[in-house]
Amino acid sequence: MNPTTAPVRSTITPTQRVIGALLIIPALILWLVQLVVPSIRTLIMSLQQVNPLRARADQFVGLEFYERLLPEIVATLPRALIFTGPAILIAIVVGLAVGPLVARGTRPVRLITRGMLGLLLVCYAPVGVALTFDTRAFADPGTAGLALAGIVTVSVLATAGAAAALVSIAAWRSASGPATWLATAALTLAVGLGLAMQLFAVPYVLTAGGPNHSTETPLILGFVLGFMQMQFGGGAAVAVVTGLFTGLFGLLAVLIILVARLRVEIDPPGTPDRGSGLGWVGLGVAGVFLVITIVLIVPWLAGSARPVSPDLPAGAVINTWLPPLLGALIQLVVALAAGFGLGALRPLGRASEWALLIFAPWLLVGPGLLALQHFDFLRTLGLLNTFPGLLPQAMINIPAVVGFTLLFAGARRLRDSGAPAGAALAPVLGGTLTTFVLLWVIQAQDLIIGYVSGTRPDSMTGPVLLAMARNQRQFSGAGDLPQALSTPLPLIVVLGLASIAIQALCLDRLRLATGRPAPSAPTTAPATTPPVAPR
Repeated sequence: MNPTTAPVRSTITPTQRVIGALLIIPALILWLVQLVVPSIRTLIMSLQQVNPLRARADQFVGLEFYERLLPEIVATLPRALIFTGPAILIAIVVGLAVGPLVARGTRPVRLITRGMLGLLLVCYAPVGVALTFDTRAFADPGTAGLALAGIVTVSVLATAGAAAALVSIAAWRSASGPATWLATAALTLAVGLGLAMQLFAVPYVLTAGGPNHSTETPLILGFVLGFMQMQFGGGAAVAVVTGLFTGLFGLLAVLIILVARLRVEIDPPGTPDRGSGLGWVGLGVAGVFLVITIVLIVPWLAGSARPVSPDLPAGAVINTWLPPLLGALIQLVVALAAGFGLGALRPLGRASEWALLIFAPWLLVGPGLLALQHFDFLRTLGLLNTFPGLLPQAMINIPAVVGFTLLFAGARRLRDSGAPAGAALAPVLGGTLTTFVLLWVIQAQDLIIGYVSGTRPDSMTGPVLLAMARNQRQFSGAGDLPQALSTPLPLIVVLGLASIAIQALCLDRLRLATGRPAPSAPTTAPATTPPVAPR
């Protein structure tokens, strides 16, 4: 073996470990200030009678809100699971149908499939898609839940299904494909259930929890109590109970990663490509999923291409996309620093990945659970109905921190295997750009932050204006929804093309694996016996 290409053991110096610890500090500070402290303040608020519109001091009421609201909260939890359950199951099934076949295909098959799925990743507009459906299906409480479950599924199918399929392809490329896929399926289920607890946008814009509370979810109950009835204590109690379940699912998700030793591996450049004809079958399955999904969201795409009436505030496009862009950039930098520190420099040695457990309870916590504290924060600083008030609630994204930790750990193992410098550059760049696009798109379409931060015409976001336009059309019976205010088609096309390129050109060498990594080779290449000259 050539000594210059021999695999080497990881040699992280004490100085590098100190640098790794320093890189994690910004994430720890933001986690403490923007997630932990607001969570504690929400718990305290749930024990008080709070009305922000009144000057009198808050009154301590103990567990009164929990005793009064617990039956209502308990009733909303299974509804949230029922409404989102089909989307979670379909995403897992799509991943199982596409992953094992495409993973056995040749590189061109994988690249084409990744490109198609990359296009679907950015087709995320739950409010816009949901409002293209006829709301008369919700008149009967007996059928409203079934109709809502179908619309929720269609609204998130593109992004959820594409993400599950891409993860499945990476899992089945591993030597331990079935075991790795089972771990990723369990992870998908835990994440899906944690997010299901926070379902808000689609049922709120369609039914507002009606008729007769038959479609009310935990976040709708908390939103109505807190922002419509001004019972912040009651709304906080709903957030605390919901947050407990969300935190447990987040903790479960991280434990699945750690216990199963789920990790990202990066193949060296030039790895031999051995594929079979099964890959073309997987490509066909992915193509069918692409066609079905596009057909289901065609009304939304058509609406995004229509010009917007000049009577509507054109600034909604800027309010929708610019603040999340700035927030996503900050979140990306923080997550890159923390992920590089934990995954590449390993300040705690082999236990570094286990440090993710401190973030785990907030892995799936969305802005809805901390909306009351965010409103109080903006009101105190005078930022309601302002551009800074539209920035994301937290400048740290815990899923991004976890993802980059795994990605940089894979890059470190690739380096230790003796791969040339820069071998991990393309996959790391692809993972970074994909994370940025998803953070930007998903936060731009968030409804609850739009309601909390800006209710004046000049500070409204596209999803909020869409919901208002739908109500006006329902009463007047005329007019097209201004979808372009929320999702202008040219922007969606640009993001779609970028996502296709990233998936096809940068991420094919990524795969997932479980179990203990193969041990590194000795630090130096084995000595060779010098030739003996003939006598």
